[in-house]
Amino acid sequence: MIKSLHLTTFLLLVMLFPNISQAQFPYNESFRNATAEGVVFGGAPSAFLTAAPGTGVNGTSIDPVGSGYLRLTNNTRNQKGFVYSTSSFPSSQGLSVDFEYYIYGGTGADGISLFLFDATANPFVIGGFGGSLGYAQITTTTPVSPGVSKGYLAIGLDEFGNFSNPTEGRQGGISGIRAGSVTLRGKGDGAALVPDNYRFLTSVRTQDLGFPLTQGGSARFSDPASPGYRRVYMELVPDPRGGYNITVRITRGGPSPISTTVIDKYYYPDIAPANLSYGIASSTGDKTNFHEIRNVEIDVINSAELAPPTAADDEITGCVGQSIFINVTQNDRSNNFGGAINRGSVDLNPAQPGIQSSFTIPGEGTFAVNTGGVVSFTPIAGFTGTSSTTYTVRDTYGAQSASASIRFTITPAPVQADAGRDTTINVGAQPRSYNLRGNSPGPGTGLWTQLTGPTAAGITGSSSPSVVVNNLVAGTYIFRWTITSTGGCVTFDDVVVTVNSLLFDAPDINVDGTVDERIVINVPVPEGGSIVITRPPANGTITIDPVTGQVIYVPNPGYSGPDDFEYVITDGDGNQSTPGVVTVIVNPPVKIGLAKALSSIVKNLDGSYNLRFTFTIVNFGNARIDQLNLTDDLVAAFPNSRFTVSGLSATGELLVNPAYNGTSDVGLLLPASSIRAEYKEAVYLDLVIYADAESATYLNTALVSGISVRNGALVTDQSTNGLAPDSRISGDPSPADPTPVSLVRQNLFIPGGFSPNNDGINDVLIIQNSLGRKIHLEIYNRWGNRIYRAADYQNDWNGRCTEGIHIGDDVPVGTYYYVIILDGKDKMSGYITINR
Repeated sequence: MIKSLHLTTFLLLVMLFPNISQAQFPYNESFRNATAEGVVFGGAPSAFLTAAPGTGVNGTSIDPVGSGYLRLTNNTRNQKGFVYSTSSFPSSQGLSVDFEYYIYGGTGADGISLFLFDATANPFVIGGFGGSLGYAQITTTTPVSPGVSKGYLAIGLDEFGNFSNPTEGRQGGISGIRAGSVTLRGKGDGAALVPDNYRFLTSVRTQDLGFPLTQGGSARFSDPASPGYRRVYMELVPDPRGGYNITVRITRGGPSPISTTVIDKYYYPDIAPANLSYGIASSTGDKTNFHEIRNVEIDVINSAELAPPTAADDEITGCVGQSIFINVTQNDRSNNFGGAINRGSVDLNPAQPGIQSSFTIPGEGTFAVNTGGVVSFTPIAGFTGTSSTTYTVRDTYGAQSASASIRFTITPAPVQADAGRDTTINVGAQPRSYNLRGNSPGPGTGLWTQLTGPTAAGITGSSSPSVVVNNLVAGTYIFRWTITSTGGCVTFDDVVVTVNSLLFDAPDINVDGTVDERIVINVPVPEGGSIVITRPPANGTITIDPVTGQVIYVPNPGYSGPDDFEYVITDGDGNQSTPGVVTVIVNPPVKIGLAKALSSIVKNLDGSYNLRFTFTIVNFGNARIDQLNLTDDLVAAFPNSRFTVSGLSATGELLVNPAYNGTSDVGLLLPASSIRAEYKEAVYLDLVIYADAESATYLNTALVSGISVRNGALVTDQSTNGLAPDSRISGDPSPADPTPVSLVRQNLFIPGGFSPNNDGINDVLIIQNSLGRKIHLEIYNRWGNRIYRAADYQNDWNGRCTEGIHIGDDVPVGTYYYVIILDGKDKMSGYITINR
């Protein structure tokens, strides 16, 4: 038996895991270190922390830890970097956002955006770059790049000046480039080009206020006493009408830093989502700069107006010698609209400065809290009684509660459970019953439960120490006797009941395999037992692995179909089972066949040929074949010839590859193609081809492969000429004869005349065998006057004048002089007779 002592509440381990919560005001991320908690990095290339290892040479960092920056772009062309925070902030009380920015070392583009978006956005999608600064949509890409997912507001520090420009899909604004401007754009979601999607709000150029947006130069200015230092402040003050009044100030450095209001109380009426997250993005184009950020701070606008949250008293009872856990924040609440309890702010010793995550009471035990608000109490050995402490908690606005108490009562252990001795019973008839006998629970309560066993046993009167369990069959059962004290303490003990059957049944087993394949059969044999084959199979042989005891069936060479054999099992005590039958289905081998035929050939007037190839694919096996891959390399088949794929189709579950061209893409089917068992399908390929020789015969071979769903085997075949992969009707698609194609290239043919009399015969001048070359045709009369000209002749001249004073008239019967130029290079001339 195995004895143990537990606390009922200790089983509620889910309380150990902290819930994801909102960030608490004030929020600060300096970006000075090698990591930034709760910040996701992205871009092409990705934004990064300059204090992180590997950003400098030889695996070092650009800046030391504690002195780093968030670098959004390097000063090279076509950079796109961004970050976004997984923290969220309640919006109802307003926000103040400020951060330092550093723009230097390049030629002046594009800019930086800090944006606020709905914290429920999932997945997060970054906006278009370039003039959209990673926030708004942009039409310079195909398809149109969407804006930030569920964006609410963005401030653009626009050194190049396109964020305010109503071009490239941006909605509203001021036409033209406004370099060195601070621009606000409103909410949006997706790529729609509609007026209210990331609409323009307002824009101010700092040069109009007497200072540059950035000092520029080749280095960053991190000292507030330096004239190049910049910090931007944005305040979102709630307006009674809804929305915010937005103020933006920029502080520039110097011996006495100067703060200038750039945007003053701009009214933005759009209601904010309940919770907001932030992101920062930047990019470069043909012009460049380093773009860096430091010291992002986010806070509620007026913390003095916040109400303290309410912390409620908590108490729980536990068992001696066991730690107890309770989430003290579950009954606490924020009293500020939109606020929530910050579960990571529990302070176990409010009298001491800072947040204390542990507190020890000598002679009693230690209190500790995790980031999810779960407080544990670990009593010292043998302690019983009540131990208490006080705590405070903050809400997501940073407001702190008054003190509340936590009381842990430790009760003595209950009676130690005793389930009795482990037992073995031998039975002839099944099922049967057995009497379990546990000890008295004393003042507590008891409960019998089943932990394991081959069947679900019936327990009658499970709360009584002595109970009868029914429905027992051969195998091993484990039952547990649990005693719970009045204080919730738990002890338990397990008893093992082994049931031996004097006569048991060997199971019937069904397996399958493939021709000439070893088939392993798992027969359930009790420990110390063995298998005896009482009737061998008729179409195979049986061996038993001496190490694993597994039965191995090997079919006779080439045999496929059903087979079976009989066996019995002997257990470790010499008891023998009733006979069992193993039925084996030997499947035929997986085979696929491919034939390729030239099913149609038509010569065109320009000397080209229309060819149609028919590919016949046959699945000779009894299992579906997936992931079909049919390849035909037309460059290898028709070297030095010009060709175009004019059509591709297929039957059944074959899916053609629309990108197939026979050159860079030689796969005719998509990977999702399949063919059913014992089935035939076809693929039809149409080509237009220009022969590369006066007369030639080309040999073409295709390949097919796939994966059998029965055993994952790869099957392949090379095509044979014709429409039947198995030309011998033997079930073996082994022939691999290439498919011949004979083509003759004929010279350009210009007739000596034609008769445009509308009788349907020779009504137009037909020039044959141009082989795809462009024909420039000019016709002159006997006086040297040009009467017809076509820069790209399409065999459509019907003998009418298209130049001179007789435009539109039929030219007279007679002899005319022609000039032909092929592809602007080869020139030829001669005479042609018109006879009506």
